[in-house]
Amino acid sequence: MNSKFISLLIMLAAVLFFVCPAMADGQITIVASGDGSYYFDEEIQISGTNTESDYVYLFITGPNLDPNGEKPGEFDRAAITGDEDTFIKTATNADDTWDYVLDPGKMDLSYGAYTIYAVTEPKNREDLSSGIYDTASIALKRNEPTTKAETNAGQTDTAETEDITIKALGDGSYYNGELITFSGTNTESDNVYLFITGPTLNTNGAKPDDPGTPAITGNGGTFSKTEVDANNKWKYELDTSLRSFDPGVYTVYAVDGPKNREDLSGSEYDTVSITIKRPFISAQVSEPVIISGEELIVTGTAEGMPHSVAIWVLGFDYWNGAETGSMVTVVPEDDGSYSYVLGGDETAKMEDGEYYVIVQHPMYNDEFDVVTKTNSEGISVSAGEDNDPGFFISGDYALRGADVAEALIEEIDAPDVDDTYVRCNFIVEGGSESNSGGSIFEAFGNFLAGIFG
Repeated sequence: MNSKFISLLIMLAAVLFFVCPAMADGQITIVASGDGSYYFDEEIQISGTNTESDYVYLFITGPNLDPNGEKPGEFDRAAITGDEDTFIKTATNADDTWDYVLDPGKMDLSYGAYTIYAVTEPKNREDLSSGIYDTASIALKRNEPTTKAETNAGQTDTAETEDITIKALGDGSYYNGELITFSGTNTESDNVYLFITGPTLNTNGAKPDDPGTPAITGNGGTFSKTEVDANNKWKYELDTSLRSFDPGVYTVYAVDGPKNREDLSGSEYDTVSITIKRPFISAQVSEPVIISGEELIVTGTAEGMPHSVAIWVLGFDYWNGAETGSMVTVVPEDDGSYSYVLGGDETAKMEDGEYYVIVQHPMYNDEFDVVTKTNSEGISVSAGEDNDPGFFISGDYALRGADVAEALIEEIDAPDVDDTYVRCNFIVEGGSESNSGGSIFEAFGNFLAGIFG
């Protein structure tokens, strides 16, 4: 057979390969309605897209739940890989969308932050390394009491008279780092003695501004003490930036003398409940698929008043911090919202394919525990401890694509790291790989011209 004809067949096969590339891998997305913060009597609308499978499998992680996930709505029902009954299963619509409604009041959950996983097959958190999934963060908060009677409802300890009162400014729900203002009246004594009970604290109470100190009856130094003014009013400010409370519900006692919870019989006192919330982060991209050269915007909410959040954009051969050699951070607005823009000049550099956005929240200590480090072999990412080798994000040993995204998540998920994260994906099309088609056709035309003259 003519060698030129064989070469022609080979060239035709190459052209068909580039003109008809393999379909892109399927993906799944999930978003929660509203700002991600809900009361127990609110329904949570979750929705998304799924281009990979006919069903979406949902599980949830968070305070007091199985670390590998549980089925929403069934208390203590651990999500088990391969067992569909241990997941919420919802169908994917014909247009690749899906939706589901969660009722927090029927889910046996505590106050705090949770992560809802949407997976294309019944796999729990432990087995997601080979799965396609996305996550959404939600926070459950305490309903604001409207009257003093509602504030004390359901509490074992209630005041016998109205001679002393206490209330907390705001809706009763706070993050560590906020200033909580307590106030009230006292017609019984010249001073008010405050103590607090709640998660991990002494059963009979602890000093609010030094929660490691148990409140001891008769010892005024183990209480937070504040004076009553001439109008029988008092005020006390608790600066939670100076100490850290675990997420949960606490009760603050205002007593007319230095008596702890065990010795309140015969004393005048009142109580108010407050909730310390777990900070959380949400994120979404402006478009799930963009054309190379188009602008992409990452937006979300970072609750808990962090000084900044880190934005990681990762691809097979791309990292948005490559030019500076360090992680990229943005400062949230006063309302916790943030945005990050990848301009068209930046996306024009990106090859076709899937990219991963990971937004890192510094959490309680307001410091990033996972950071970039520069050394002779490149730039690595690891926790602050010197004995953590981490992984390379730049240099000869750098990880790429999904591998680098999973490595970053593993670092943030480490037991000694209190940072948290949210992840979302997007796809770039029409980049340098697509543009290469012109040169192939041009070469093919030149080849034919060489054969037939």
